[in-house]
Amino acid sequence: MARAWNRVRAVPGPASPYKIGDAVVGDDPFNGRHEGVVVSRTPGSVGIGAAEGVVYFDPRHVRWQE
Repeated sequence: MARAWNRVRAVPGPASPYKIGDAVVGDDPFNGRHEGVVVSRTPGSVGIGAAEGVVYFDPRHVRWQE
């Protein structure tokens, strides 16, 4: 019963389509444009390992490299 209750209480966040190791581009008016590889991901952010270090973006501002 407790497991069922915990599943009901847990609200799933927006899923990020990016996986760790994917080559992506993050473009945001505040962070600027950074190209790199996904090093971390949470429901609300994607960490991109770029030449400048790790930069975190909202998943809506990230796209795959062409």
